[in-house]
Amino acid sequence: MALMSRKIEQILGTLGLMYFLGIVYLARSYDSSSSNSNKNNNKRAITSSSSELLLQPQPPLPIDKGLRIGTNNNNAAGMTTTTTIQQSSGRKKLFAPDNEDWEKRCALLFFGLPRSYKDMVLPSLEQFVLNYNAKYNCDVFVHYFHQRKEAAGRYNEGGELDPTEVLTLERAVHAMFQRTHPLRKQPPTQNIFKERKSPPIVKFIHDTNKTFYKKRGEILKHYHNSKDKEGNPLFFPWKNKTWKKSSLDNVVRQWHSIQAVFELMDEYSRTNHVNYTRVGMLRNDVMFLAPVDILRLDNGTMDTENNQMVVCPFGRYPVCDRMIYGPYLGVKIWATYRFQLIEERVKSNLDPGYGMHSERFLNDSIIPYIEENFGY
Repeated sequence: MALMSRKIEQILGTLGLMYFLGIVYLARSYDSSSSNSNKNNNKRAITSSSSELLLQPQPPLPIDKGLRIGTNNNNAAGMTTTTTIQQSSGRKKLFAPDNEDWEKRCALLFFGLPRSYKDMVLPSLEQFVLNYNAKYNCDVFVHYFHQRKEAAGRYNEGGELDPTEVLTLERAVHAMFQRTHPLRKQPPTQNIFKERKSPPIVKFIHDTNKTFYKKRGEILKHYHNSKDKEGNPLFFPWKNKTWKKSSLDNVVRQWHSIQAVFELMDEYSRTNHVNYTRVGMLRNDVMFLAPVDILRLDNGTMDTENNQMVVCPFGRYPVCDRMIYGPYLGVKIWATYRFQLIEERVKSNLDPGYGMHSERFLNDSIIPYIEENFGY
């Protein structure tokens, strides 16, 4: 009983259960003819499932931004398999599938430290995520930390872990495929990804504490030691009194895991000529209490044009950083541009005292960057 109470407290306190029945949407539609739109139309719309989804016109992409997108406008999102990305301003070039012969698929990506996985996370994952996305037959990619113990954090007491429990996800994915495949009907998503008869691909990658600090040790020193002219930390959110030194390390661990699993998917995409046009990213330690369908909108319709990004409604400080799904390019910025854009954030002194506060960083830097460059 004490063990179960600790697990429940750990999940409730640390992970933020999906206790809302709705999903919050960052809803933007791309319309290249809206150059004369009112300035108010440039504000992103954040709505809950209990309110009407707002679709606002997006002006043409500015030519002086760090990334520029060119398309052949085959659909309303301006997104096709022939999307090309140009590099400028010294930013790294995004990989985007550019071969129309590549098979269109969706992908579910999981990241972070598995906690209470077998008893609490996986059953909810099967019921509310795998079940609702079985009709799409998405491939699955996982990055996790192979860690046996966890120290106490800001909102949990720590304890013993079994990281190998996350490997049971592969069996669950294939079992779901076997149960649902004969009953499944083709969803209206032909312009995003196509139905296939083979079971989903499931790939895992992991880090230990040793490999993580080998890869990120230098950047962690940079984040911990950098000061502004007044001697205040540049990156550490010193104005947030709940943060500890380990909190910054944990944020970097999360960012590292997010980027690693996206790069795992990209590597498989290149090698096997797969075009992952719709991507969902979720944590390894969340107990799901409501359905998550990676195409579903809050008005009951499906995002068949693949032009909207979705984030979770809980943990909004001021936005949630624990889940996202949407078009490939938008999710790629969310997953792989954090270590780059955080440098620009602190140099611009945009939010002094809150540098690496993850939710504020997403709200101020990542989400606007996606909106400005891709119109989602």
